[in-house]
Amino acid sequence: MKNRFGIIDLGSNSCRLYIMEQQGPKPLLLRKERRVVRLGAGSFSEKKLTPAGMKRAAVCLMEFAGILKSEKITRLRAFTTSAVRDASNKKEFVDLVKETSGIDLEILSGEEEARAVYMGIKANLPLSDKTDLFLDIGGGSAEVICADCRDIRFIRSFPLGAVRLYERMLNDPGEVGEDLYGELVGYVTAEAALLGDFVKENPVNTFYGTSGTVLNLGAATAARLDKPYPETYTVKAEDLRDTIALLRKMDLKQKKSVPGLMPDRADIIIAGAAVLDGLMALASAREITVTSFSIKDGIAAELML
Repeated sequence: MKNRFGIIDLGSNSCRLYIMEQQGPKPLLLRKERRVVRLGAGSFSEKKLTPAGMKRAAVCLMEFAGILKSEKITRLRAFTTSAVRDASNKKEFVDLVKETSGIDLEILSGEEEARAVYMGIKANLPLSDKTDLFLDIGGGSAEVICADCRDIRFIRSFPLGAVRLYERMLNDPGEVGEDLYGELVGYVTAEAALLGDFVKENPVNTFYGTSGTVLNLGAATAARLDKPYPETYTVKAEDLRDTIALLRKMDLKQKKSVPGLMPDRADIIIAGAAVLDGLMALASAREITVTSFSIKDGIAAELML
């Protein structure tokens, strides 16, 4: 038990708990829990967490605290990201979590979040000496890193999360017409103009994507083509966009029944898809390497030092 540790990732959309054990150079995942808490819902325009969102997250963390106790971990890293770091009442929420669950919640900066994503993928996949792009689309932000196997050359956290974009431009989980979808993608490319400037001078070799939006769209595309979707696999951009086009024409009930797509993500999937679509367009990516290695693996690597 002495090498057993826990990681809590409280995002703007969902909260995840990982129980891991250090065995050699890489950790062994023993248990994984996920709850949709929508902590960021209704918070982005006012930059203030709502009482309902804080309550949902606090209740989830109380449950996770009980699991951590039963698992007898020796170390814990609990962190939160975009919705909390942008909120004017972040201290109130962190104090609430400490009071109700005993968990010390760390607020990661956008750069810290992005760096952990890169380190998590780097620790598990062989990278090249060329410039690769690493993308994590969360509920509140999108972390983008351009790096090779040695050095980070571009790192940004853009306010382009699936929940944030949904609330800003959609607020309807039903069908999304071509014109409105074009507006979404156009907004993404404008917000991420700095990335466009960088890749013009530094072409992207491999485009890596991780976390909820990417994993769900990748799985839905693979399932549609009757292909497997293991821990890491490649999806062609044209196949991905065909999947998005089909999802845009569906109502919420239809999206919830799509193989590979988590039902609790169906309402925000088109907003997330627009972020992915726009960033792939900026990078002139013809395919994406979808991987489940992510921020949790970067944090785990730090805990094992």
